[in-house]
Amino acid sequence: MEDRILNESLVLSCIYKDLTLVNEVTEDYFDNNKTIFFYNLAKEISKTMKDVDRLSVMTWCSSNGLLDMFNKFNGYESIDNLMKMDTSLENFGGYVDTLRKHIIISQAEKLNFDLNKSYKVDEAEIVPMEILPYISSVQFGGIIQSIILQNIGMNVLEENEQLESLHYTEEEIAKKESGELDDTTPFDITMTYKDFENGEDRYIQSFKMLNNELNGICRKNGVAFIGASSGSGKTTVTLQITLGLIEAGEKILFISNEQTSKYFKDLLSAFVCINVFRGFTISRKKISKWTLSDEEKQIFFKANEFIKERYEGRLTFWGMNEFDFNKISNRMLKLNMTEGYRYLVLDTFKPTNLESNVTNEYVQLSRDLDKFGRKHDIGIMCPIQLLSSTDKLSYLTASQITNGKQIKEIASKIILFRKCRNGIELNPENKAFFLKPYVWSKNPINGRYEKKYLRIINSTKPAEKKFEFDKDCIDISKRFLVFIIDKNRSGEDSIVYLYQLDGNSGRLWEKGICENISYGTLMQ
Repeated sequence: MEDRILNESLVLSCIYKDLTLVNEVTEDYFDNNKTIFFYNLAKEISKTMKDVDRLSVMTWCSSNGLLDMFNKFNGYESIDNLMKMDTSLENFGGYVDTLRKHIIISQAEKLNFDLNKSYKVDEAEIVPMEILPYISSVQFGGIIQSIILQNIGMNVLEENEQLESLHYTEEEIAKKESGELDDTTPFDITMTYKDFENGEDRYIQSFKMLNNELNGICRKNGVAFIGASSGSGKTTVTLQITLGLIEAGEKILFISNEQTSKYFKDLLSAFVCINVFRGFTISRKKISKWTLSDEEKQIFFKANEFIKERYEGRLTFWGMNEFDFNKISNRMLKLNMTEGYRYLVLDTFKPTNLESNVTNEYVQLSRDLDKFGRKHDIGIMCPIQLLSSTDKLSYLTASQITNGKQIKEIASKIILFRKCRNGIELNPENKAFFLKPYVWSKNPINGRYEKKYLRIINSTKPAEKKFEFDKDCIDISKRFLVFIIDKNRSGEDSIVYLYQLDGNSGRLWEKGICENISYGTLMQ
């Protein structure tokens, strides 16, 4: 079989000969820093160019601050070499299919799967590498999946478990020095984009402090639970964390047992329309009922293309009436092996029916998911509904989850949140329940970080309207959420954050840390 780097070059050769082909593949098809760079370069210049020439490419790289990187990879000479390769645009599909086979092989190797060994599939003996040249990547991926499920099952790794020393290798230390972590992915940046008016790079950062506290969403170390009562915004919060993981390069299978794909399409469309294209008059309701004006429709169409380009093949939705572990694990394992999906979201866990076996079923499903994620290096994130009594409490713990003790043993992290009672908790005169939010600020004189308490204002009052968007102010006319990171099996202490939520756009703003949190019952 052809060398992967050569095959990546064959695909790139066709793309640079015809830039319209760039969207037929994604960055994940490439495994070499150089080919990744030239793929992304082709993707960007294809937005403004139809054909490739030295002057245009050099000018674009210079104006976008990429000239040094471009020259590091031998500059236009590399593109010229790609253009001169003996490739046929008619064979582009074949080059891509071969590259997909490389990806499948790479995923199989990560599972310590021997492709040169003979396996029994439907009464026939098959050696995967021997039949590889004669079948498509889709057929090959299906055969590999069948072999795993029929011959090895979910114990594929157990035959190859390794005994390891407990000191860090030089390679592991180098990864830590460079900030590269093997088993976790950050989610602080929800979305990056270019300003549609001036072309400047923009980003939406929703979870800087929360991401730092959690050290991203990990794999191989338990299930991450996001708990809140009904109507508090679990889906909105979960979707933004999901988008953050995708922004960091991950692919995610999103499974819902209570919402349809249309609900999430409306939610994501409204988010992009408002936050990226500034369609402030657009709402989820307008999109759902299709009552958009002609001007709003034009914004919607732009947002829809943005979503298609950004998330197709990276975020896949699957609606299920009941969570079935066997179906979920089989589908996720296939996506993991063939397309590189590494995160799974199950929305929503509702283990609150004490009069049936539902609670025990969810605990068992959580345990099965935990084992599955650890074995296959897959991150699991589960929004979970809290008990109705949550609405009356100030401080939340895992006890607000039915069978919380068992859930806590499974969880890598438990993120709990509830609606903020502004009249009580953002009222400085209420000493018992005032959250006293603050941020850390560097003192310009002594260089030390000190607490900077946020000012409480009400923008509905004319005198305070000018402070509505001041980052150092808390506007009590807005909606806020209180996030509590509960102690878990990892042993970290609890911490409380305050977030502002715009329900129309689905946007979250991290406001600060809460110094004071009551352990009593809130009454309002």
